[in-house]
Amino acid sequence: MQHLFEVLRILDGAINQDYSKVVAFAKSLATKLEEEGETSAAKKIRGLLSQSKTLELTTTRGTNINALPIDGESKLALASRVDFSDDEVTVFHEEEVSQKIEKFIKYIKHSSELESKGLELDQSLLLYGPPGCGKSETAKYIAAKLNLPLVTARLDSVISSYLGSTAKNLRALFSFADRERCVLFLDEFDAIAKIRDDSQELGELKRVVVSLLQNIDYLDSGTVLIAATNHDHLLDSAVWRRFSYKLRIGPPSEDLRFKLFRQNTLGFSRDVDCKRYAELSEALTGSDIRSICSELKRETLLDGKVAIEPGQMIREIVFRKFYTELANKPQIEKIKFLREKYGKSITLDNIANMFGISKATVSNVLR
Repeated sequence: MQHLFEVLRILDGAINQDYSKVVAFAKSLATKLEEEGETSAAKKIRGLLSQSKTLELTTTRGTNINALPIDGESKLALASRVDFSDDEVTVFHEEEVSQKIEKFIKYIKHSSELESKGLELDQSLLLYGPPGCGKSETAKYIAAKLNLPLVTARLDSVISSYLGSTAKNLRALFSFADRERCVLFLDEFDAIAKIRDDSQELGELKRVVVSLLQNIDYLDSGTVLIAATNHDHLLDSAVWRRFSYKLRIGPPSEDLRFKLFRQNTLGFSRDVDCKRYAELSEALTGSDIRSICSELKRETLLDGKVAIEPGQMIREIVFRKFYTELANKPQIEKIKFLREKYGKSITLDNIANMFGISKATVSNVLR
């Protein structure tokens, strides 16, 4: 049966008098029907929702069924909610990583079909790897492709100064995700999913991990759960087992760096320049590249120019890559350092442009 997934969730919400769940999945069903050309059916569902007396009563009582949960102590929201359009988020990954992400999205989109065949799908994904390599952007991308809101947990609010309240906050967050058809994103996941035998942690914090595991276990299978961590070695082994899909996102290869530079300098540089930038930017992350490109595009526009000067870009790449080595060195030492690191792959003209000096001056320094 088509759309069995949504129908079962609507029935579950109705039986348990969880009207917000009914609304969330009814809206999801209407959207899917509309995408399939069943505009009349979609219109009828939305019409019923707009006429619902239950919703009117709920509103009258002052309860917003879509309101984000808040921390009882600080009164701050436990999460943020953002909707992304299908074409709003672009991510670049290695081919193998991209294939796994697309497969995950495909499974979720066909969840009704799978469930009708008795193949229940655990819609959970753990992203891990170094910072700046695109884990958060991947969560946005998945939410956009699924046409679902991205609900990102604010761990500064979830982790209360009173550890006993942290478990309550987790329960409130997961209950909201159960009601709201969404992608629940737990960033910096290691902050609440640490190994329980860590001798440095308090017993109460270990109980928080137990609470987290229970909440994941009880999470409705209709909710997409994505967690991300830069420190996968800190995660409790039981946490690893709770995620059906696990994906490492590492630093970009030279080919991927070329694509990132080309995408982020579109209209500001040539492919031949981007190829050069990719060669020189080994060890930089996607976040580094986006940051450098944004800064130079701003400078270029404010200076009244039409394209980024290659010398400027190379300077920013090199200085970002070797910041600690170059930060406090005099100019002469910087020039020698670059020549030693890159040899003739960075020309005298490149170095001259980087420092705003003449080629002859660079030549004299190196001699």
